[in-house]
Amino acid sequence: MEQKDSQLNYFHCISLVYNPLVDKVPGIFRFENKNKKESFTHDILRNKLSHSCTNIVLLKTCQRVELYIISDKNPEKLKKEFLNIYKNYFSDNFDEKLKIYSSKEGLIHLVRLTSGLESFINGENEIYDQIKNLSEKYHEDGLAGDFINKTFARALEIAREIRKIITDENKIQSYPEISLEFTKNKGITPSKILVLGNGLLSKSVSKFWIKNGAEVKIVDSKE
Repeated sequence: MEQKDSQLNYFHCISLVYNPLVDKVPGIFRFENKNKKESFTHDILRNKLSHSCTNIVLLKTCQRVELYIISDKNPEKLKKEFLNIYKNYFSDNFDEKLKIYSSKEGLIHLVRLTSGLESFINGENEIYDQIKNLSEKYHEDGLAGDFINKTFARALEIAREIRKIITDENKIQSYPEISLEFTKNKGITPSKILVLGNGLLSKSVSKFWIKNGAEVKIVDSKE
């Protein structure tokens, strides 16, 4: 127990999130900077922050970049180092947008995120699946380390129970269902749909619309 509590004290989440409805798009999320985003995240995974090949998980979505690590550095130092790496690739300043959750706050944030409580849609399906797939990949690759592996597994377990409470079969729970609701409200019945990108959300949308009888074409965002 003492060792577990000690590791928890060094558990941090460095979180960059933006709201596309009200915020200017940070450089890392701009379509034209996709290759820079990959280089930036690869730079971090080369131990620029953790100085170790273990105890690290990097989550990337279209509106979120989060780094989960075990580090004995204080939050302000971690923030500064993250920003210094960012400046190697992007010219914008987002200091006020960057948040760091440490120790128990980091655990609470991970549970909220995995449960869909940090999403536009409570109980969002996509973020849960994305974190599940990501944690499995990092576990297999040996990058996360024992404590973070167990932390993500526990967060997913708690999130499953939370989602049962906050979701309802009669309510919209995913972005594909929102797209269906939108087209219905517009009086449109799509027969052909073009999906840009091959990420988890794109695949979720494609699978959903194929199931609903539409012809779907997926175009890789590199094309």
